[in-house]
Amino acid sequence: MPTLELATAVAPVVGRKEKSEEKTLIVTEVPPACVEEVLEHRMDMCDIACLVFDVTKPESLQYAFELQKRFPRDMKVLFIASKGDLLPESTVGAVEGSERQVFSETAICKQCAEFVNKYDLELPLLVNKSGKDNLFRVMFECAVFEDICVPKYPEEKKSKVVFTVTMLSILVGLSWVLGLLSLVVAGGIYIMRKRH
Repeated sequence: MPTLELATAVAPVVGRKEKSEEKTLIVTEVPPACVEEVLEHRMDMCDIACLVFDVTKPESLQYAFELQKRFPRDMKVLFIASKGDLLPESTVGAVEGSERQVFSETAICKQCAEFVNKYDLELPLLVNKSGKDNLFRVMFECAVFEDICVPKYPEEKKSKVVFTVTMLSILVGLSWVLGLLSLVVAGGIYIMRKRH
C-alpha cells in the first residue's frame, strides 16, 4: 500500500570504521502528494536525498531524474533501485550477488548509470525485500562523508578545467617573465661591471 503522507523512521547506525560511534539516522518517506511541499519548505533540513525507483518500471527512474534536477545544487543524492528480487527469475540464479549482475545488464540500469556518471554520483544501490543490502548504513555514510553523493554539474567540471589551464598559463607566463627579467638584470649587472 503506497504512503499517502510523510512517514518518518528513526534508526541507530554505526559506521564502517572500527571505533565508529553510534549515530541516529532519521529517514522521511515523501510520497508524490507531498513532494512539492518538501521541495519548497523542507530541503534545508535534509542531509541527503535518496531517490528510489522500481527496477521494473522505467517511468519511476524518469521521475527520479526529474526530481533530482529540482533539488538545490549542493544537495547530496543517492539513487536506490528497489525490487531487485523482481528481476526476471530466468536470469537470476541462486548465486549470491547475481541480482546485481542481472541488474547491471538491464536497460534501466544502463540509463541510470549514464545519468549518475554525468553528475559523478554513485551507481544506484540495488535493494530487495531480503534486507541484506545495508540500506541504512549506506544512506548514513553517504550523508555524513563530505565527498560522497555530491553531484558535480557538467558546466562546473568544465569551469574547473578552464581555471586549471588558466592558472597553469599564468604560472608559465609568470616564470617566463621572471626568467627574462632575471636575464635582463643579470645582463645589466654584467654590463655595469665591464664599464667600471
